[in-house]
Amino acid sequence: MRHVVKVNGTFSYRRRVPDDLKMLVGKDWWKASLKTGNERQAEIAARALAVQHDQLIERLRATPASERAAIFAEHLNTAIDAAEIAWESSVLLDDPDNPDSKKAAEIEAAMWRVMLGAAETRYGSLPESDRALVEKAGGLEAFIRQHRATAARLADTRSTLNLRSHIPVSKLPKMDTDLAEAKLGIESARLAKAQGVIERLGLAALAETVVEDPENPRINSVLDPWFADRGQRPDAVKRHRVAMRRFVELHGNIPVRDITRKMIESYKETIKNLTDHRLLPAEDRGALVCIDGLRKVAAPTVNRHLTSIKAFLGYCADKEYLAKNVARGIDAPIDTRPKASKRRAMTREERIQFLNRAVAEYGEDSERVWLIKLAAYTGTRLEEAAQLGRKNVRQKDGVWIVEIDDLDGRQLKNFSSVRDVPLHSAIRDEFLAWLKKTDAPKRDRVFMTFKQKDGRFAESLSGDMGRLMDRAGITDPRVVMHSMRHGLKVAMADAGIEGDYRRMILGHKPLDVHSADYAQPSMATIAREFERMGKLF
Repeated sequence: MRHVVKVNGTFSYRRRVPDDLKMLVGKDWWKASLKTGNERQAEIAARALAVQHDQLIERLRATPASERAAIFAEHLNTAIDAAEIAWESSVLLDDPDNPDSKKAAEIEAAMWRVMLGAAETRYGSLPESDRALVEKAGGLEAFIRQHRATAARLADTRSTLNLRSHIPVSKLPKMDTDLAEAKLGIESARLAKAQGVIERLGLAALAETVVEDPENPRINSVLDPWFADRGQRPDAVKRHRVAMRRFVELHGNIPVRDITRKMIESYKETIKNLTDHRLLPAEDRGALVCIDGLRKVAAPTVNRHLTSIKAFLGYCADKEYLAKNVARGIDAPIDTRPKASKRRAMTREERIQFLNRAVAEYGEDSERVWLIKLAAYTGTRLEEAAQLGRKNVRQKDGVWIVEIDDLDGRQLKNFSSVRDVPLHSAIRDEFLAWLKKTDAPKRDRVFMTFKQKDGRFAESLSGDMGRLMDRAGITDPRVVMHSMRHGLKVAMADAGIEGDYRRMILGHKPLDVHSADYAQPSMATIAREFERMGKLF
């Protein structure tokens, strides 16, 4: 069922408001309880709501610009009325004991959206210099958020400098006071300039920094300090952000002390019932979408979400925001998928099929074609190959190798992933010739067309290679890019290559300490053993 999720046995309607209409609608999502646990009844009710929203979208997109200001004004008056009622009812945003706290936070968010929408109508009348400042920041919302962050940072700097004047120098942490004061003056000037723009837009109220209870901050306020304090890798940060965004979407950006065990259980059930996002249209991916009849997410996905929540609450407990981690002891569901349904090795026929399609689309000497060949013959993971440094293709013991390491900002899965892989004769000479032909002074990586996103070079590449497999006619969902790594493992085993050598090439842990620390053969010996394997394509 589209736009339908199941929470605690009851179906609810959830639909994203299109990005171009969020300001007009005054919200990011349409949400409503369908008040039934019956799938058929929920589907009928959801379709009725969907039709209403389809008609609203069509009507709003046809609204002339001259009428939009009136809509914003109406939203603004409604939000102000709601805020006044909330204030009279003592709905305090940072009061964890107030049951209406979540409602107050929603009112605050609604006023933010409405006032931004009203500012859009004034934006065209700003001086060109003002508009340049806003555009440089990435738009109105980014401009205001940057302004608030700068104001908060300046307040912290001022507090630190004031504190230093009352503490003996011997007790102070190292700090270049002159430099801090110079930066303070520069940022203060920038802040004053931005403040003028904000006032001309009528957004002075939004520019004020929101004050939270430092002993009980809201979820979103803790995320960045958590990532920084724990030194999280970019891929882990992305995974945690997805999990926490979904939790906030379900329960709101509440103070961390308000998180209960019941909320965690509800979250677990919601994630269990999510449709596998790979089966959804692009606009619905990442949302809390449950469509009847389509495959649900696997148990490991639920476990990753729970792991993120537990780690987040563990950090909050360490910081004494919480008395204890309320998610502890909540286990992920057991993975009941048949063993045959899980990822399998790519066959030689599938490798050829995949490579031929890549050659047809990108050309014989393209980076994607060479990525496929290199991954097949070295067993590198996609990120390992995509980030490979040019200087990491070198000779060792008279043998050409690919050196896999985590230096110069590269990332690896674990310690045993650090390894040297000999270049097989089936691709060695051709690969070195291609590398020499593409040599350039600023070319520090082997594959320069793969750009870093969210800290990873394979972030977009993974999906691209999956879609290339689909176009190549490899439709078995058990076969993915990583299947080439499994395929190399099978090919080496079929060639009779001894287990220790296979583990060295793939970067797997040795079976005993003796193999790990003492009896490492030379690269020439490993390469000679590796050559027992024949061609893979």
